[in-house]
Amino acid sequence: MFLRNKKLLFLIFSLWLGLLRGGSLAANEGIRCEDLLSSSMIFDLGEGLGIIARTRKQFQAMERTRQFLETEEGRTALQKFILDPTHQGFIASYLASGGSVQSAYVAAASGQTSWQVVGILVGIQRGASHIVGGYTWQQLHGIERQASDVLTRRLRDGKAVSTTRVERVQAGRFVPLSDELIENANSALKKALEGLKEVRRSLLAAGQIPSSREQWHRIYVERYHYEFSRLVPWLKQAPVILDTPLLNIRPSRAMGILFDHHGPFFDPRRPKYNTTMQVLDYIEEAMAGPGNSTDKIAFLKRTFRFVTTDNLADGAWSIWIAQNLEKIIADEALRHMIRFATEYEDFGVFATEFQQRALQLSQQGDFSLQMAMDLQQAILRGFDEILKQYGVKYSDRFNLLPKREQQRLMQEALNVISMCLESPTFLRGKKDAFLYYQAEAVGAVEAGYQSLRKILLESGLGEEFLGRIEDSVYYFNGNAIDATHYGIFASWAAPAQAHDKAIQLNISPREGGKVVYILANPEGRPMPMSSLMNIGREIQALHLKRSFEKGEITEQQFTEATRQLQSQGIGRDALQFSFQGVYLTPREIVEIIYQHLSRNSP
Repeated sequence: MFLRNKKLLFLIFSLWLGLLRGGSLAANEGIRCEDLLSSSMIFDLGEGLGIIARTRKQFQAMERTRQFLETEEGRTALQKFILDPTHQGFIASYLASGGSVQSAYVAAASGQTSWQVVGILVGIQRGASHIVGGYTWQQLHGIERQASDVLTRRLRDGKAVSTTRVERVQAGRFVPLSDELIENANSALKKALEGLKEVRRSLLAAGQIPSSREQWHRIYVERYHYEFSRLVPWLKQAPVILDTPLLNIRPSRAMGILFDHHGPFFDPRRPKYNTTMQVLDYIEEAMAGPGNSTDKIAFLKRTFRFVTTDNLADGAWSIWIAQNLEKIIADEALRHMIRFATEYEDFGVFATEFQQRALQLSQQGDFSLQMAMDLQQAILRGFDEILKQYGVKYSDRFNLLPKREQQRLMQEALNVISMCLESPTFLRGKKDAFLYYQAEAVGAVEAGYQSLRKILLESGLGEEFLGRIEDSVYYFNGNAIDATHYGIFASWAAPAQAHDKAIQLNISPREGGKVVYILANPEGRPMPMSSLMNIGREIQALHLKRSFEKGEITEQQFTEATRQLQSQGIGRDALQFSFQGVYLTPREIVEIIYQHLSRNSP
């Protein structure tokens, strides 16, 4: 009833069945599915048409079940179904997806699952709003037309036949991050919370209130995906957001929706617990839970079916994990390696403590940290080359690129990770290149120290004053480091390699009277005060005052920003910064730091 051309339908089904039987359309012709269609189209046809075939068989059974529910015997059967504890999760998932208890019974009786078709429960129609296996009828019409064009073109031209092996990724499909996506995700979260109230009322009426937070959270997540798919029909569910806290969601509700360790997601009890580690923990906890391995892997693939990030370093690792779930689950040693590698990437690259630990363990015969550091340094060199290729400067956040370029950039990054894991020669070459450019950048940092020292002397600070502050603080002019030449990650790694002080201060004067600054305590070095937070507050408070005096912000904005600054602060205890720049001079920043150091001195 869907495809008008019966011959085309037969041919497409033959292709699909051929794929399932090993890729041969006809043994005597030797034509494979991948010779005619792209792998993504085969996947779409296989999933979409396969669900249609199952749906047709189920449809009559569902009709009979609906008629049965109208009888007295059917109502009794429905009541037993509602009261059976083993059906609780199934009923809850249908309610979360916008269905009813009756539709859950119909689905169960016809062999459906909570992740299959909701639209067919109210009757199959051809409207674009009705869904079959995650596909709208409109989308399936598009697949039909596209397949028809490809088949016609390729069957006419024998030279167009490709022998490329078909490989499809079942999870970890990257979706470029955009303002529109975040807006829709936030709207879906809001609608999911509203829908959860309806679910609660329905479950209460049925006497089937979930008894655990995990069950409620699962209902909430499914409702969120349902609402998101209504707002963004071309995606079957919302992508998992990695390492960017752009959703209006509490950390307690974010599991399976967003993984991050910035802003409200930073846990001071676990300051080195980053996004990649959270994803690995989520996978390990899911696999350790009840149920068989096949179902648990299927659940994880559904969770990470689509993913998005604007952070290359930490986000790419998480996406690679999603695309290689079976390998990750089966290889505990690889999971340990990734944990160490991502610790170095997120924290060790800015300091020397990790490499010192790696050296100590290596001397004892344990090379786990050294191997992880070598791996991550090689990956970071590959990332530096990619960022330069795509013109991304100052940071590894790449969401300002056009969507297609985001896609290409991420795929190249994933290829770098795979090559570093699979080829020792490739890894060694990239690691050596990273260390070479890091050493060059160290020389630039030392030149930056001389540059900023000259600026401070010319501003009126004397040799004696600078000598006192240099006991604890290594300062330098960040403008001396050309990240486009050395690479962003090599430039980030260089400052801590240039000194052994407790605190480092990067000041980069900008046009318009602002300076960008980064004040940090390199990991593992005893800090001469409990926190750098008060220094950051004082610098930012003075900047806000001057912004108000310049007329850049209103009095109300100034008051609210000051209130938030005093209550929350910026950054972490060991890191204070302003990448937007502040209206202070280098001398003023150095003097504020010195005053705080003096208060904390014995």
